[in-house]
Amino acid sequence: MSFRVAILDRYILGQILGTMGSVLAIVMSLMMLENLPRLLEMTGHSGRRGYIVAHIVASLLPEYGGIGLPVGLFLGIALTIRKLALRGELDAIEACGISSVRWMRYPLALAVMVSVLTLLNQGWLVPAGETKIAEIARRMENGEFGYRLQAGQFIDLGSDSMLLFEKIDPNNGQLVGLFLRAEDNVFTARQGHFWQLPSGAMAIELRDGQVVQEHGARVVDFARFAYRISEREDARRGTSAQPLKRIEIGRLWEIGTASSRSAVYGRCLWAALILILPSLALVLGRPPRRQSGAVGILAGVVSLVAGLKMLAPLMDGHSTQPELLAAGILMIWGLFVSGLTRAETVFGRGFVDLWASRVVQNVRRSRN
Repeated sequence: MSFRVAILDRYILGQILGTMGSVLAIVMSLMMLENLPRLLEMTGHSGRRGYIVAHIVASLLPEYGGIGLPVGLFLGIALTIRKLALRGELDAIEACGISSVRWMRYPLALAVMVSVLTLLNQGWLVPAGETKIAEIARRMENGEFGYRLQAGQFIDLGSDSMLLFEKIDPNNGQLVGLFLRAEDNVFTARQGHFWQLPSGAMAIELRDGQVVQEHGARVVDFARFAYRISEREDARRGTSAQPLKRIEIGRLWEIGTASSRSAVYGRCLWAALILILPSLALVLGRPPRRQSGAVGILAGVVSLVAGLKMLAPLMDGHSTQPELLAAGILMIWGLFVSGLTRAETVFGRGFVDLWASRVVQNVRRSRN
């Protein structure tokens, strides 16, 4: 009997890991594709563009994984339970006298492992990635990556700004013979330096030139002039420094302020949320008998996203009383899971799908 149960454990674990890996890959790929166009736009004129984008994406992988792990674990367990139920395998397992607590042993152990991995990820890997991104942003601010421009052609810099230069000095990499039109002003300079900022704005430093003001019809000479183009307020907010995200969890706890403790509790609760996912998947993953609905799984994903959103004030360090907020979130999660378990006992398996089907039927009747 124990040999057969061991085979069952490996079978269930294999099903969960396969689904979990697929979901994790899909979630991380979608998040990467969502941010990739913005990264390419931000580095459109920057030198070593591939290097910058590759390192930023690699630094964001821990953050993507922190979101993909709970979603992948929940869907892996819930979809496996649903598959076993639809095939009749779940009924056969329970008919053999194997309780849900017993055959859920490996999913629970997997949840503990994922929770520990999530704590390591949120506590150390994500801050390391944020630190790397901040370093790349600093190097871009200093113009270390140079630029990708072609001499002798008008270059559209956005915001109705155009740039033209004759050549690049091979000795110092400076632009020679610049012409710049921006904000109803025309700039000419003997030489200058160009680089792209992390916000997507273009910075130009002009030397030994003149500016022609079209409205005032004035010509002003200058020795050095710095100009920025197409820096948007939303871009500045998106690239603003977030010191708490760049500090590892041990250092945050040593700081001891309300903001740092809030961030610590948020990261720990992120990992603690993983531990309730098997119970959530067990209740919401099983469809009603003789039905194949998946409304319960959809409700579980929505609940999971809501649970992660609840951690935002803690993660950002905005809570002035982080202990009370963390305890309140834990209480809400516990009451929610225990309430679902109790509702399944009272209303039967797949009660969320049953309720959803009744609502649809009532809507159809009211229309008819």
